[in-house]
Amino acid sequence: MNGSGIIEAFWLRGRNFAVALVLLVVAGTLSAPWGNSAWRAVQERVGVLNPKRLANSAGTGVALGTLGGFRTVLADIAWLRAFHFWARRDIAACESLCDLAMTLDPENMFFLENAVSYVAYDFPAWIIQKRGGAKRVSEAVQKEIQRRAMRDALKMLDRAAEEMPGKSRIYILKAQVILIKSEFVYGKIDFQSAARLYRKASECPGAPLYSYAAYANLVARHVPEDLDSAEKYIRKLRAETQDPKRRSFFDEVLQELKKPSGA
Repeated sequence: MNGSGIIEAFWLRGRNFAVALVLLVVAGTLSAPWGNSAWRAVQERVGVLNPKRLANSAGTGVALGTLGGFRTVLADIAWLRAFHFWARRDIAACESLCDLAMTLDPENMFFLENAVSYVAYDFPAWIIQKRGGAKRVSEAVQKEIQRRAMRDALKMLDRAAEEMPGKSRIYILKAQVILIKSEFVYGKIDFQSAARLYRKASECPGAPLYSYAAYANLVARHVPEDLDSAEKYIRKLRAETQDPKRRSFFDEVLQELKKPSGA
């Protein structure tokens, strides 16, 4: 698998995410009146819920269980409210409602992926902009804002990994956060941590093929000390599969590993 193929795969995923985001913005705008009235109805029925109150309650499971099938409906409404406050750049309200939505529907990957994006990328940019922008905020302060954002996003993903063990997408999200944020925080990209997270993702049941490709690409280009381990791992996977297409794919991954570092 050549580098351009991997880049194209990531570009396609990014394009699909952008399209989904545009559709979400339109849907959120059109559904705002309904969302407001639905949220008022929810508050009248179950009172004012917040994730901290639920998390600190000894009877959290019982409290959530009494909602029955209404939990997912409530989670969707909470998410609509979170999106409403995201559009208004109200960080505290948005974050609280994201937490509530994920507490009510903890296995909803859509909630998790978008909440991580808000916390890791949007919130720190808004904070810096509110303080006058990059020209007025010192580099040290910007670095601290980005460090907190990275920490909070990774903590969110760590909690998700505990609640949803074996979900490859969680480790992929962690790797992406590290690849994007570590340079802001540490002054250089932490390729080694990202590569190991992609490997962990590839070890999960039903892992997507691009997790293997991304792992091999990072090791070949940036983590040469892991080349032997990576090659043994991919060769083992190739030997274990009976699918000709997967074998061919792993052959391409092995070729990626043989490229000179930085090629």
